[in-house]
This record gives sequence, structure tokens and C-alpha cells, in this order.
Amino acid sequence: MIDDYIKDRLNENKAQATVNRETQLLSQAYQLGRKKVGQGPEIRKLPENNAREGFFEHADLKRS
Repeated sequence: MIDDYIKDRLNENKAQATVNRETQLLSQAYQLGRKKVGQGPEIRKLPENNAREGFFEHADLKRS
């Protein structure tokens, strides 16, 4: 079901980083549960390529 959710979100043109953030809490909950009740599903992470762009250099800030 989780893979179906991921596929649906990607088909809705959501970024892979967005889908990872959406499934992150569920993944953490399963990790905590594994310590008490055993195995749960593995939630895969999608590769991300979301380097930030548009930062100012110090000299640029001084000019404004």
C-alpha cells in the first residue's frame, strides 16, 4: 500500500523530496514499533536532487 501511495503521489507530479517528507513520519513510527513488536514494512526513500539555489554572496548583500 505504501508503494502504491508513493506511485500515486509521483503521478500527481509531486517532487521525490516531497514524497519522502510525507512518508518520513510513518517510517519513524514503524522504526519505533520494531523495537517493541518486531518487524514492520520497510519504507523506501526516493533519490533526491534538490540542491538549493539562489543564495546571495556576502558582497551582494553589502551592495543592497
